[in-house]
Amino acid sequence: MFNKFVCSAALCAVLAFPALASDPGDMQELELSEETITSSFWGNSETNGPKQFFTERELKSYGLMKEAPPLPTKLDLSAASGHGNKYNMPPIMVRTSGVVYKKVPQTDHRRRSLASRGAHSVQPAPEVSYKTVAVREPINLDITPIICKYAEKHNLDPWLVRAVIEVESNFCPTAGSSAGAGGLMQLMPATASSLGCHNRFDPEANIAAGTRYLRQMLNMFPNDIRLAIAAYNAGPGNVQRYGGIPPFAETRNYVVKVTRIWKNSKAKAAKK
Repeated sequence: MFNKFVCSAALCAVLAFPALASDPGDMQELELSEETITSSFWGNSETNGPKQFFTERELKSYGLMKEAPPLPTKLDLSAASGHGNKYNMPPIMVRTSGVVYKKVPQTDHRRRSLASRGAHSVQPAPEVSYKTVAVREPINLDITPIICKYAEKHNLDPWLVRAVIEVESNFCPTAGSSAGAGGLMQLMPATASSLGCHNRFDPEANIAAGTRYLRQMLNMFPNDIRLAIAAYNAGPGNVQRYGGIPPFAETRNYVVKVTRIWKNSKAKAAKK
């Protein structure tokens, strides 16, 4: 009698609580939705990333992981190409990572057939529903529109912003210095935090904060743009302490490089 009771209880448990673990065969038999939701997030893979509901292996097997096409081995950053902005600034392609939101099918496994468990199938066919998942993919991003956007917002010459980025990081979003600066405009952690930038390796967040900081330096030293450029590199305190460009070889070279690239690049674009 006791054995019959145990067997009956076990069978009830199986019928009441079928396995929730995913069956790879269910997913492979379904066609993936091609609908993609536009994303507004660009970021570093190590920070600020939304939770992914599938493992990287699953994303690849479902065809959701895509590789960005390779960047050109050498970018022509000197010649304008009619990119569509009023500054005639050429595109600047950088490799970064972006998040896109895609709809993928999921099966209600609680309605799965129990034939595999030796039970008689009394359930209807599994219903397919879709859920949105965040998928991070490597992408090639043109930062020229971002430069123009935030240069205009802070009343800066975009060619100056472009020159600062070239000297600071050579257009590498993941660049870092031994002093701890990071990103396209090489922001220190404390400076970035004070400017509201929580991910220095996010191209747009970095440029948004860097241009804001550059505008602050120009407001502090409105009569000499070279002092503002020096303050961006060495800090406004050093410029004030020395009453001009600090006697640091790095800062003096920095001012010369930024000024030369700024003027030359703008002059070449004007001739196009």
